[in-house]
Amino acid sequence: KAALVRHHKASRESAGARTLSKELQAKGHRIGRYMARSLMREAGIASRQRRRHKYKSPGVEALVAPHVLKRKFDVTAVNQVWCGDVTYIKVGKRWMYFAAVLDLYARRIVGWSFSMISDANLTCEALRMAVELRGHPQDVLFHSDQGCQYTSHKFRNALVKHGFRQSMSRKGECWDNAPMERFFGSL
Repeated sequence: KAALVRHHKASRESAGARTLSKELQAKGHRIGRYMARSLMREAGIASRQRRRHKYKSPGVEALVAPHVLKRKFDVTAVNQVWCGDVTYIKVGKRWMYFAAVLDLYARRIVGWSFSMISDANLTCEALRMAVELRGHPQDVLFHSDQGCQYTSHKFRNALVKHGFRQSMSRKGECWDNAPMERFFGSL
């Protein structure tokens, strides 16, 4: 029982009865998974697995723009193509959503926004910051995935207001927005 508790603590309390029984068997103990489960109950310990965060979609609007960028990430000037995406970051015990706008030529984040809610307001705020920071450029191609924040009327109207064109990745093709995925992968 003491060896079981030690192994459980060594796994940062993530190992369950199956894992613990295999580890103890490898050390020469005669224990099966059901015995390990019984001993875990007696000791008052349980496996703690981190739950995957389920991304909640706030809307059902789906005005999908054509895939204009077509993975042509070699851009010749600033403010020619911007990419956008949303991710979530755990802050304390809560999830915060983070929207970013990346200038594809400079490979720099030019606008961002944090919010407790993943909606069009989040992406519009990131776009507003980018537009102000870059001096209100015209005829920028804005590329994103097909997230509900980018297909919403509110976001599309913001693009039209600033004279931007919209391009969207194909469904399920993360490589279509690879520069943004790479940036989020480095966070």
